Amino acid sequence: MKLLSKPDELNFLKTEFEGMEFRLFATEGSLFLNCIVCWCKTSDDVISNWKAIQSLISAYFKTPGQIAKWNTYLVIFCAEKLPLKEKYIIQNDKYAVRKVVLDSSDVQANSAEVEHVINGELLGSDLSLRHIEHATNQEIDPIIASLICGTPLDMSQKSKEKRVSMINNIIEFLNKNENKKS
Repeated sequence: MKLLSKPDELNFLKTEFEGMEFRLFATEGSLFLNCIVCWCKTSDDVISNWKAIQSLISAYFKTPGQIAKWNTYLVIFCAEKLPLKEKYIIQNDKYAVRKVVLDSSDVQANSAEVEHVINGELLGSDLSLRHIEHATNQEIDPIIASLICGTPLDMSQKSKEKRVSMINNIIEFLNKNENKKS
């Protein structure tokens, strides 16, 4: 799954917020995800406009399907650093869309880097599983090693279920043995 640039449907934002740029990215297929990306020049622009932007999105941006409306993100790029408190307030606000603030960013609206950054932020496309061959008993606690030995790395449903089971076993083991090593 990957977010791809879509033809511009964001004129309602561009006309309202002059000086800011907006682009739409979306996935295709059964799991539909929309990402409206906004570029602000200053942290004051972000702080004074994010509520109005999300309000317009909730009023004018219609997503197809029942579930898709819960999978809409507003990603805000800003060259300046936002105060931590303001960034926290914006990103934890639950009205209309999920919000991600990428401050101190030099990613430009017309660059190819935008797709890479938002795919990494929202979909974790920059993450990968890899097999480590040369682990020794000194590097891994033998008890934990027995709990993770044979972890499947593929993306099949069976492998995902096996990894969930292994994680639950590790949590159960750690809960039982939490106070034994003091």
